[in-house]
Amino acid sequence: MKLNLIKVIVAAFCLCVLSPQSNEAQEYPSQEEHNWVGSHFFGIMEGFLPIEESDLGYRSYRDLYTDTLEYSFAFDQNWKEKRVNVVVKMADSVSLYDQMMMLHRKNPSDTIEIVKTKLKVKEWGLDDKSCLAVKSSYDEFYRLNLLMMTAQDRAEQAKGIETITLHPTVHIFKARISGGNLRLALTDQGHPFVRWANETRRAFEKCAMNKVRAK
Repeated sequence: MKLNLIKVIVAAFCLCVLSPQSNEAQEYPSQEEHNWVGSHFFGIMEGFLPIEESDLGYRSYRDLYTDTLEYSFAFDQNWKEKRVNVVVKMADSVSLYDQMMMLHRKNPSDTIEIVKTKLKVKEWGLDDKSCLAVKSSYDEFYRLNLLMMTAQDRAEQAKGIETITLHPTVHIFKARISGGNLRLALTDQGHPFVRWANETRRAFEKCAMNKVRAK
């Protein structure tokens, strides 16, 4: 009698625990859906968060972890008016990747051009008059030095060690520099360029909040 009761309890426990997981698994996107979104994602991100035409631009996204909002800022310096402007953009509440996935799963027959019309991105502008960090951050970038290999990397290389970061945040930089153009992708969170980008982002967010409060 006790043995049968135990079997009933175990069976009920398995039913309660496993069934929701099975139902939840059915809600996960298929590999085919991931392939469709992945084939369009980088083009969409570059189009909605453009930095190519700016004097100095930065864009970031997280590999694999699609809940991280894609983000960018792009500087333009007006030499005639001696002013620096920046446009900040960020996926609105939900990452561009997840927005694309939800729209594609809802209407699989929609083309990427139709999906593009439904994507949402936040955008705001700042200048060096309303936000002092615009000019100071711009100038600070051009005082940075590009370190090709750290002392730690050299030591690890000498020992035959290679450090790999799984699914990092990718930081992309584009800048007009003396004699040409720079385009760089970094994943080292401690790199001076990345630290500069994170500090600049915090400064711009603070300016944006102050701007809203002043209205």
